[in-house]
Amino acid sequence: MGKYLYGASVQGIQEFIFKTNKLREIVGASEMVKEICEEKFFEVSGGITKPENLILAAAGNIKCLFDEDEKKKLEEVVKLFPKMVMEYAPGITISQAVVKFDGKISEALQDLEMALKIQRNKAAMPLETGYMALNRARRTGGVLYKNIKIKKDVHEDVELSTKRKYDKFNDRDNKNLLFKDLAGEGNFDPKMLSNDMADINVGSNNKWVAVVHADGNGLGNIIQNIGDQLTDSNKFHEFSKAIDNSTKEALQYAFRIVIENDKRCFEESQKKGETKNKDYQYPIRPAVIGGDDVTIIIRADLALDFTKMFLKKFEEISKNNFEVFKLKELDNGLSACAGIAFVKESYPLHYALHLAEELCKDAKKMVKKEDLPKLGNDGSQMPRSSLAFFKVQDSYVESLEQMKKRIKYASASTIDYDYGPYLINKCESRENIPHIGELEAKLDVLKDQQTEKSKGVSKLRHLVSETFKSKDT
Repeated sequence: MGKYLYGASVQGIQEFIFKTNKLREIVGASEMVKEICEEKFFEVSGGITKPENLILAAAGNIKCLFDEDEKKKLEEVVKLFPKMVMEYAPGITISQAVVKFDGKISEALQDLEMALKIQRNKAAMPLETGYMALNRARRTGGVLYKNIKIKKDVHEDVELSTKRKYDKFNDRDNKNLLFKDLAGEGNFDPKMLSNDMADINVGSNNKWVAVVHADGNGLGNIIQNIGDQLTDSNKFHEFSKAIDNSTKEALQYAFRIVIENDKRCFEESQKKGETKNKDYQYPIRPAVIGGDDVTIIIRADLALDFTKMFLKKFEEISKNNFEVFKLKELDNGLSACAGIAFVKESYPLHYALHLAEELCKDAKKMVKKEDLPKLGNDGSQMPRSSLAFFKVQDSYVESLEQMKKRIKYASASTIDYDYGPYLINKCESRENIPHIGELEAKLDVLKDQQTEKSKGVSKLRHLVSETFKSKDT
């Protein structure tokens, strides 16, 4: 008996979440996206008859199997799900496709991805389109819906999409679900959550934040290789849960090590009278956590440590969580790459996110090179974990390659200061590949020299600036 493979891809997630720099809207939008995958789909489908048929439901992607006798239920999902999502979250559209198959699910997954790509190229009519004569929300440009209270003594005319985001942010029943994934149930104080971008930097001496985007390596290839085995043993759903749990557990570990330590440092400074701030606020907010995808906003000075801790622990935890499947392809667990965009808190976050995604791709490109040894000693093709970062010091927006050429390449002296991406763990057989331990050792030296009378750091900056100057001047 044949089966139907249903796939849905939520388009415009990042644009929906990062449409503005208002942290309350970002948090509300993030909670809405999480709810689309984890609740709305099940409302339309009336629940999944067999839990093992749910392959994926995270980060805006849904893949689910329907048996032959569930054809009518599938037809209802295809008809109603896009409408429900677009009404619930104006600005988001859904691409969906169905593949019927009798043979291997690995081939069906390939066909489904191709069908979804075709559907993404078809324009969808937004539900909130209005006539030119209608009033507009001045900040976002959408059709004016209502005047609402943003916070104490602050009201604003907003579009429907913004109204829904604030409703979700203020929803006491479902509030902070994404932060629970980040910190763990009961491991944080809701009163300490940052609700404005300025809150991220409370207690800090600067206004820099970082947008971090992390993504797993080679997951698509793994599913192609073991999809049939997982389906035959009814363990596809368990595999997806194992990935999701690995991501959350690794994030919670990084939260305990980095954020809780920052909180202790704040409390010590408070006791010594070194800070004027009375209350601590978590310098981090998650935007996307689902499957092997992670996007967070974090205080700049904590970003590198947090990302490093997460990537290291993700490898370790996924390896342990995959042992139950007893498949050779999963012996080394999963690895991931990340991009970190350092920007001023007033910098448009959708540009910062785009840069973080480009940096993540740059890190992936490096670890996938054929001459770079992969994880394990068993001929595994799992790439190593790595990260790349970039500090935006002007308002000029361009591609990563163009920014590298303009800022990091000193054409006057033909010196290239671009030294990343960095491996998370040192590759013993290729010592010339940059790794995070090497970077941290150099940072420690610079920190020591910052307090010296010789002003070594300022002299180094002067030397670097000279290499950018033409020899004729």
